[in-house]
Amino acid sequence: MIAMKAEEGYSHIRIRVESTAQARQFDYARSRLMPMVWMNIFRNTAQHAGPEPEVLVSISYEEDSFYITVVDNGPGISDEDAEWLFVRGTREERDFRGMGLYLARTIIESHGGTIELLDKVGCKIGIRLPIQLEM
Repeated sequence: MIAMKAEEGYSHIRIRVESTAQARQFDYARSRLMPMVWMNIFRNTAQHAGPEPEVLVSISYEEDSFYITVVDNGPGISDEDAEWLFVRGTREERDFRGMGLYLARTIIESHGGTIELLDKVGCKIGIRLPIQLEM
C-alpha cells in the first residue's frame, strides 16, 4: 500500500516488495509512524537514484525480528555522504535537507530496531524490527 502511494507521488519510481510466507503472517507496520519510515526511504530514492529509480524491498522473518533490505539502482553513496546518511540535517547547516533518513532511524530505534547502510553501491539499507507479539 505504501509502495503504491510512493509510486503515485513519484511517477518515475518503481518499487517491488517481496516477503517470505513466514513474514506475511505478522503485521510489521507497527505504528502510525512506520509508514513515514517507508515514505522517507522511497522519497530519498526518488530524489537521488537517477531518472528511473527502481527499489527492491525484501522482508523476511529471522530470530523473532523482521529483517528488511531496501536496495535501489542508483549511483551509490560516497564515503563522505555515507557518514551523514542517518544524521539530522546535512553537512552544511544552511541546507535544510537530510531529515528523512534521520527520522526513519529515530522511528525504527523507538521500536527497538536498527537501520544501517549495508552497501554504498546502488544503496542497500538493512532494517531489523523486533516482533512484538502483543500486536
